[in-house]
Amino acid sequence: MEQLGIDDVYERIGEFGWKQKIYFLLIGVLGLYGPFHQLQMVFVGHDPGFMCQAYFGNGTSLLNSCPDNRVDKCEKITYLGSLTSVVTTWNLVCDRAYLAKTAQSVYMLGTMAIGLPGGRLSDKFGRKRVVVICILMTIICGGMQAFVHDYRSYLLSKFFQGCFYAGTIPSFVLLLELLGPSRRGAVGTLSGLWFSIGIILLSGVAYFVQDWKEFVLVINVGGLVVPALLLLVPESPRWLLLHGREAEAKAVWSSIAEGNGKKFDPSWKIIGNAGVTDSDESASSLLRNPALRRITLIQIFSCAQITPWKARNSVFDNDRFTNSVVYYGLALAAGNFGKDLYLASALSGAVEIPGTLLLLVVFLCR
Repeated sequence: MEQLGIDDVYERIGEFGWKQKIYFLLIGVLGLYGPFHQLQMVFVGHDPGFMCQAYFGNGTSLLNSCPDNRVDKCEKITYLGSLTSVVTTWNLVCDRAYLAKTAQSVYMLGTMAIGLPGGRLSDKFGRKRVVVICILMTIICGGMQAFVHDYRSYLLSKFFQGCFYAGTIPSFVLLLELLGPSRRGAVGTLSGLWFSIGIILLSGVAYFVQDWKEFVLVINVGGLVVPALLLLVPESPRWLLLHGREAEAKAVWSSIAEGNGKKFDPSWKIIGNAGVTDSDESASSLLRNPALRRITLIQIFSCAQITPWKARNSVFDNDRFTNSVVYYGLALAAGNFGKDLYLASALSGAVEIPGTLLLLVVFLCR
C-alpha cells in the first residue's frame, strides 16, 4: 500500500485543474459579495448635504450647519439630492453626526469579536459548515436593517452582521486546502481581485438603488445565492482527514481527480500532518502557559519598543494591522474624493486591480 502526504496527493490528481478552478470561482463569489457588507456604509451612511430652516422667525436657512450645532434648533431639515441614508432617516447631522460613523465602528467591533475565535470554530466544526452558516446569518442580520425603526436596533444588527461576516474568513483557508502546494500562493494572491471587483459592483448597485432600505434589501435578498453556491464546494479534505473522516476526504480527492482527468487510487494510505491532533488547546493557552504568555505579550507590545535594531521586525509584526486600518479608512472615505460618490467608490476598487496583478507577476517571477 503506497503512503502519500496530502501535498503528494495533489501532485498526483492535479494542483489547480478544472475542478479546482470551479471551486475558485464558487468561493470567489463570496469575495465579490464581501464589499456589500464591509463597505456598504459608503452609501448607507452618506451625508448628502442639508438645509436647516432655523427657528429665527424670518425663514432663514443654513447650509450644512445648525444653530449652535444642534439639530433640535432646526425647525425643518431638507436633504439635498435623491439619495437616502441612515443620515437622512434619523437626522444624523450636526451634534448627531458622530452616530453615522458609529455604525461602521460597531460593525468592525463585531468582526473583531468573532474574528479572533473564528478560526478555532472552523477547526472544530469544519471550514465549509462555518462559512455557509455565517454568511447566511450575515445576510439575515443585514436584511433586518431594512425593517428597523430606531437607530439603536440598527446598530445592534450591524454588530451581529459584523460578527457573522468575520466567520466567513475561513473560506480562504478552505480554498487553499483544495489546491496543490505550488499553486496556493499564486491563487491566494489572485483571489484578492474578487473584493476589488466587488467594490465596483457595489457602486453600480448603489447607483441604481438610491433608497438605503431598498438597497439593503436588494443586496441581502440577492445575496442568498452566495450560500447556495458555497454548498457546491466540498469540505476541506485536510480537515476531514484530521478528524478521522478518511473515506469522505478520499471521496473529495476522487471527485477532484475525475474533474481534472486524473486518477485517484482509493488504496492510497494518506498521511496527515505529523503531530497534529484535535486537542482542547485554544488561543487562551497562549496566556495560561508562562513561557508562551511572555512571548505573546512581547509580540503584542513590540510596536512600543522600536529601536534601530528592532525597527524592521516591529514593522513586519504590525504591518497587517496598519495596512487594514489605512485600507478601510481610504475605502470608506471614497465618497470624499470627488463630486460623484458612485464613480469615486468604483474607482477605489478599480485601482486595486493593477496592483494585485502586478503583485501576482512579482510572485510568479521571484
